[in-house]
Formats: sequence, structure tokens, C-alpha cells
Amino acid sequence: MWKAAAVNDDFQPIVHYANRLECKPGERFGPRIISDYQWLFVQRGSGHVRIGGHRYRAQAGLLLCYGPGVPHEIEADPKDPFVLFGLHFTPHGSLSSRPYDLRGTIVDVAEEKLAGFELDDRDGMLPSGTNCGMWPLTFFEELVEEYNRGSQMSPLLLRGIFTQLAARLLRWIRNNEYAVSPLDRQVAQVKERLIQQAEQAYDPVWLSLTTAYSVDYTARLFKERVGMAPHKYHMEMKLAAAKRLLEQTDLSSTQIAERLSLGSVHYFCKWFKRFTGEQPLRYRERTRIL
Repeated sequence: MWKAAAVNDDFQPIVHYANRLECKPGERFGPRIISDYQWLFVQRGSGHVRIGGHRYRAQAGLLLCYGPGVPHEIEADPKDPFVLFGLHFTPHGSLSSRPYDLRGTIVDVAEEKLAGFELDDRDGMLPSGTNCGMWPLTFFEELVEEYNRGSQMSPLLLRGIFTQLAARLLRWIRNNEYAVSPLDRQVAQVKERLIQQAEQAYDPVWLSLTTAYSVDYTARLFKERVGMAPHKYHMEMKLAAAKRLLEQTDLSSTQIAERLSLGSVHYFCKWFKRFTGEQPLRYRERTRIL
């Protein structure tokens, strides 16, 4: 019998790792077990997840929770692979403790370990699978952003963001306060388009193409629910794309400026430094040290 991490007065989580993964068609993880706790949140796409003897058809808005020693398997759909947010944590701990090393804590297990494993979803604890819609997306985006920032204050900020998410989720489960509405789905669709179009110059027409509402109304709706205007969100996604290109490719600053529709390399360098505090090449040197 396994119990989920209780969300109560003793909940003081330590976030070990947070990421967003665009799975490949048919990509599979497990069967496996882990040594800490993990939450998975499906942003889009589909696939199958098994947690013990439970099977889930994973689609946008599904949150999955499991902990130490729980056998699980994750498999992306071959035609419409899902995009997942993953979060590793322990429910209690000191912020001054040494960084958690995930290496060696994820262990493959035999297929038969999955069948018959009993889960215990009790009051005060989160169920292994919850269809909660897209309202948690902003929290997961903040967690990944703060984890990647890696500043001195990040562990404390990660605890705060995650604690708020967990408390809101538990309240939603008990009271259904965050019922998924058509407007929530519209905002999620706009966010997805802004992510997909991050390399393009911003075009407000996208808002009316994504929803049935006018550009102005969609922009106001987006800002109310996300906390920033669509253009600002798009620029943040463009900045994230610039960081990925600097980290993962050998493209020059000139090539990246062209790819991101930012005009001249001089503007790109000034723009990047304004938001990050350092020049693109300095950022590349710092983040590509093994």
C-alpha cells in the first residue's frame, strides 16, 4: 500500500527538478520506480500512463501524482505525442540541504511490477490522477522558469510556487472551485499558439484566429487569467527560444536574430541583454560548460 504526499500543515516541499518535455512519437519511459515524488501535467497531445494497476488516457489537463517505489510507465501517442511538465520533489525538507541528484534514483523494473500495485487516495492526499483542466499550467510554467533560473533564492521561490499550486489543487478537488470553463480552454489555446509562433514576429491577428472573440476581448481575457498581455507572453516565449538556440545549437547571433524575426544582430544583442543581464555569447559560454 502506497500513500501520496499529504498536502497539509507539514507540507514544506523541496523541488528537485522541473522541466517541460515535448515527447517524441511513441516515446516511452519505464516501467520504472523513483526515489522521490513526481507530478506530471499534460499540456497538450496524448498518450498512456500506468501507475501501478491504474491506467490513464493522458490528454491536456491531466495531472498525475506518484511517489517512491510506485511502478509507473509513460508512453506518448505515436501520432499525437504529449507535451509534459515534470516535477520531482520531496514533501518535507530543509532548504539548506544539499542539492538532490536524480542520477541513480530512477530504476527500471519488470512489467509485472505494474499489475496489482495498490494505490491509496485518501482525504488530505492527492489522487494519482486528476483531470483538472488547464488552470495549473501557469504554475508549472513558473516552476520550470524558476528552476532554470537557478538563483540563490530559487529554492525558496520554488517552494512557494509549488505550495500554492498544491493547496489550490487540493481545494479544487474538495470544492471544485476551478471548474474548467470554455474561456479557460480558449486562453490555453492562445498560449499554445504563442508558444508555437515564438520565432515569428508578434501578430495580434493570431488572437482572433485562435478564438471566436475579437482581438481586444481576447487580449483582455488573456491578461486577466495569465497576468500579462499576449504580446509580453509571446516575447517571453521568444526569449526562451533564444536561450534554447544558444544552449543547444551552434547558430551565430546573426542567424538567431534572423530566425527569431528580431531584425539586426545589434538589436538582438541589446534585447537579450536587457532581459537577461548578459550578452548572448556570454550566456552561451556560461550555459555550455560541462
